[in-house]
Amino acid sequence: MASRILSPASRMLRAPVMGATRGFSMSARKAAQITETPLPVRKPVGAFRGGLTGFLLGSTLAGAGVYYYILEEYKVSNELLTEDIYVSFIYLGSLLFYLEGMMLRAKREREDLMIRSGLYENKANQGTLQSLQNSVQRVHTYVQSLEEKLADLEKKKK
Repeated sequence: MASRILSPASRMLRAPVMGATRGFSMSARKAAQITETPLPVRKPVGAFRGGLTGFLLGSTLAGAGVYYYILEEYKVSNELLTEDIYVSFIYLGSLLFYLEGMMLRAKREREDLMIRSGLYENKANQGTLQSLQNSVQRVHTYVQSLEEKLADLEKKKK
């Protein structure tokens, strides 16, 4: 029963609709106008030239970006290193001042000990004080060499 109802509808769907199609037609005068006007000649842009230009532009921009990034990183690290050098220099200066004070104190102690003993012949104390003074002198020399190295680094940096 359902097949009887649907069969005329399916025949209408299979049949081509003639009113929807339109043919192409043109007058002879219009066709003559089209063939008489030549198309403008276009110069080819060239994929190779465009690709090469894009590559060079991109490479230049990327290189400039990397250059400025590295330059900024260099400046930051240079500032941090300079700050560390100045802090070390100040610390060494205070250490040198402290060691010079210790040397003067050791020298005074030695002189006081010699005066108290009354004689400069007290060899045991004199040897101990002498070794202490030698140790302080070595540390003093080491600190001076470090200061000279820091001064040389500052000169090279400028």
